[in-house]
Amino acid sequence: MWLLEPLHVGRGAQPTAPEAGALPETGRYRATFQKSKIYRLLVSVLDTITFECAHIGMRFGIIGATAIMLATCHAAQHQFYIGTRSVRDSKGIYCATFNDATGELSGLMLAATYKEPGFLCPHPRKSLLYSIGERQDGTGTLAVFALANDGTLNLLADVPSGGKGPCHLAMDEQAKSIAVANYGCGSTTSFLLNENGIPSEAVSSMRVEGH
Repeated sequence: MWLLEPLHVGRGAQPTAPEAGALPETGRYRATFQKSKIYRLLVSVLDTITFECAHIGMRFGIIGATAIMLATCHAAQHQFYIGTRSVRDSKGIYCATFNDATGELSGLMLAATYKEPGFLCPHPRKSLLYSIGERQDGTGTLAVFALANDGTLNLLADVPSGGKGPCHLAMDEQAKSIAVANYGCGSTTSFLLNENGIPSEAVSSMRVEGH
């Protein structure tokens, strides 16, 4: 199974490969993937999602939604997850199936109800998906979901993100810690991950103030 990094694609997005010869292994893999037919088709498909979902009130792509694609090697069918903003009819994280042979998108469904899951991050070795979010009182969150065989997501835990308006996630290569960028207050907060991939309470926080 592949667990690909978040793809920031939407209307008008173009795949751009980093310069060759100056990349770590993950960078070379990303560059190769961005040149592939799957990536170009996914860009096109998410453009279609952006257009089609506008009719049902979900603004995928337009407001910074992210997609995480999970694929079986050499298979034509790829499952991917879409994080959305909680506006209009959008209710959380969505799942769909993409056929890279035909370009067909099918089976769009709600995988998990969660508020403001605008950025997603997969665990590199476990069937876990991490998301930013927000509680009903406006507290920013870091959430972790277990991936079920039917494509749905089961919430395992969520912890305060350490600030307002979380917008980005990044995990270290050993998957022992994860960091959250909080747009609303300009802070970055880190969390330890236990052997099951569950985040601790915040262990560090750094705030940057502009002028």
